[in-house]
Parts: sequence; structure tokens; C-alpha cells
Amino acid sequence: MGEYFEYVNHDKRLLFSIGFDGCNNKFSGIGYNLGARAFCLLLTQSDHFCKIYNHTLLGSWIGDKVSCIGDESLWEYEYDSYRDITANIIVMLYQIDGAENLIQQPASCNDFFIQIGYLILTKQFTDILSAFEANFTNNWTKRYKDIIKSSYSSQPLDLVIID
Repeated sequence: MGEYFEYVNHDKRLLFSIGFDGCNNKFSGIGYNLGARAFCLLLTQSDHFCKIYNHTLLGSWIGDKVSCIGDESLWEYEYDSYRDITANIIVMLYQIDGAENLIQQPASCNDFFIQIGYLILTKQFTDILSAFEANFTNNWTKRYKDIIKSSYSSQPLDLVIID
């Protein structure tokens, strides 16, 4: 089992797993993978890039009380009042970095494949569809259905409206 970690914004009551892309979400995964990139982008201030990416979450956590916290830690906050913004993080990474890094992970991680596929199928995030189909062919929906039927026990996440 072990302790699982999340990047958390206490002021906005938002969070996402450090291993949201199917990578290591335990202590050894802190600072690695797409979760670390996303966390850094949320804390990045740049006059140039904030103008270019002004319709993203870039820099939106600057000045807020944030932490990387384990699920076995003592929370001073009501955990259930936090919203998981994994879907929003995927969209932000696509907007800033493009599809390449997001497409590599679903090849080896069914959970991340399902999350992106869900966002496409529910029409919450169709911008990535052509890259997804180019990588997984037009039959990616068959893989999606097969995973759901056989081994998928989680619930994919929707985009969250962030004030």
C-alpha cells in the first residue's frame, strides 16, 4: 500500500495526484513526471508566457497556500471539500506543451488512457482527438470499452469549473 501524495491548493480547495498520469504517486514520485510539470506551471510567473497562455491555469496558484501532502498526513482541512482538477491539468498541459507527452502515457497506463478517452467521448476535451487517434488508431474506442469491461475500477474525472 503506502502513502499517496497530492499537490494541493488550500486557498482554492483544489488538488490533483502527483501521479495523475498513471506514474508513481508515492513519496518517490514527488517531483517527477507530468504532475510535477503541472505543479510548477501552476506556480510559474512570466510576463511573456502568461500573455501567451492567458487562457490556461498557468500561474493561477501563485500566492496561494499550496503543499504536497500525503494521504496519511494529518490534514488541518476538510478533505472532502477539495475538488480534483486532474481533467483541468490534462487540458492545461495540452494547451502549453501539446499532445506528445500526454499521448505517451496512455500507451502503458490504462487509467490515464481511460481518463483522456472519457474526456474525448464526453466532448469535454476533443482538441486531443486527432493525436489520440493517430497514436491509437480509430479503434481506440474498442480498447476503451475493453478496459472498462475488464479491469477498470476507478471513476474518470470531469472538468471542474474553477472560479
